[in-house]
Amino acid sequence: MQTQQGTPGNATSPYAEATLTYLYRRSSSVQGYLHYGFEYENLALGQSDRALRTGITFNHSFNAKLTATLGLFYEHDNFSAVIGSPTSAYTEDTFNVTTGLSFAVTPKFSLQLNYTRTSLLSDQPALEYDRDLVSVGGSYLF
Repeated sequence: MQTQQGTPGNATSPYAEATLTYLYRRSSSVQGYLHYGFEYENLALGQSDRALRTGITFNHSFNAKLTATLGLFYEHDNFSAVIGSPTSAYTEDTFNVTTGLSFAVTPKFSLQLNYTRTSLLSDQPALEYDRDLVSVGGSYLF
């Protein structure tokens, strides 16, 4: 549970969250995620948000060097109307798909390639968007 400072009269934002991971073979797993709760999104207006977030991630090692990831996520938000504000109540649905590859060049150094697609649908059409993100990176373990 969170207490938000800076909101009108301070507010308590209860939430529940769970994650379950299943290892189906060495270095390969499926992970499920669920979150439901209340949050304060717009601190200036005191606008509250009731959010449901869920997702599943698959991590699969093909061998000691190559690992693939696939994630599917969904979020539903209900935003409340604020008295005296031009903002009315609205909802948003966000869909996110992410995939990636990791290649271990050495036991300490690996390269990654990732792609993410995000789509937001809303009762407020001006807030809707689609986004594609490609990233390339590397990591080194000390």
